[in-house]
Amino acid sequence: MQKQLRYYGRTKDNYKLFQSSKDKDKFLRDNYGVEGDVILHETAKKYFDKYIAEHGKPLPKMAAVIEELTSLKALKNQRYAEYRAAKAERDTMMKLAVNIQSLLGKGAVREYTSEMTI
Repeated sequence: MQKQLRYYGRTKDNYKLFQSSKDKDKFLRDNYGVEGDVILHETAKKYFDKYIAEHGKPLPKMAAVIEELTSLKALKNQRYAEYRAAKAERDTMMKLAVNIQSLLGKGAVREYTSEMTI
């Protein structure tokens, strides 16, 4: 959504010029690079229309989108830190299991792990 909002805002002026021209093909030929802006603007507009139809509410403001992305990134970083801690704990447990297995023999670890799952 943020990308579409950016495209829409950046291409709005060129799209207005394109819409106000009488001969649109001639306008595109005379103004090199505007065709890309027109395509981006129309694509963003289609995205917005689809969003409004699906959600039944107007588009959020850019500041609200940025605020939501910031909070989601913070949540992602927090969860990823929890994941890294759990992964480190799992790796430690696996190393301990391998060490116990080498000390006691293969059967002892299997019996110990089966008791833990019950």
